[in-house]
Amino acid sequence: GGGGDDFAALPYPEGHPAAGGAPGYLGTLDEEQEELLSQFREMVAAKGLAAALAQLAEFDESPDYAALRFLRACKWDVEVAVARMESHLDWRRDFGFEEIMMLEPAQILGCDPEAVNRYFPHWQLGFDRQHRPILLKQYGPFEIWNLLEQTTMEQLLRYHVWWQQKGVEIMKYKGQREGCPIETYTIVLDVQGMALTQVTRDFLRLPQQIAA
Repeated sequence: GGGGDDFAALPYPEGHPAAGGAPGYLGTLDEEQEELLSQFREMVAAKGLAAALAQLAEFDESPDYAALRFLRACKWDVEVAVARMESHLDWRRDFGFEEIMMLEPAQILGCDPEAVNRYFPHWQLGFDRQHRPILLKQYGPFEIWNLLEQTTMEQLLRYHVWWQQKGVEIMKYKGQREGCPIETYTIVLDVQGMALTQVTRDFLRLPQQIAA
């Protein structure tokens, strides 16, 4: 793909708020947002984190895309946004994110991935109208007690991170093919057929650890 500056000039897909002129995105920033973005860049550079910000940028994009994601998430509070970025970088290091992404699912889970998929079906289900990948998770057959006979809670958490990042890689590939920024994906949680007996303490621990 092209460099960040080339990518920044490309329009967002139809249906995206920025395509309708909503402020807060590259190409639709108002004067105040431009200034806050500049302050974010300066603070990141002063902390020696400019290269780290560039690494967080997806699909061959300008680092400004990543910067703006932090700013929007933190309601344009520059100090809070930079602190959140630092916290995210700390998490990636402590979790071993880069190392996990070099592994295959069987290495992460310690078992055949199909054994996990039997009790927790999940796959990528095409794309929505804004070209975002659709990731489907079926909770009807979800049986945490059977999953934990195959693998551990820690390995499930590591695999969850790996699988979500694969969604980001699909997003990157699709953005390059369609020639537009794609910054999010859609997750569909299918709970048809799910029973209260499935909601055990271990079942609740998994989303709690993911959220943490």
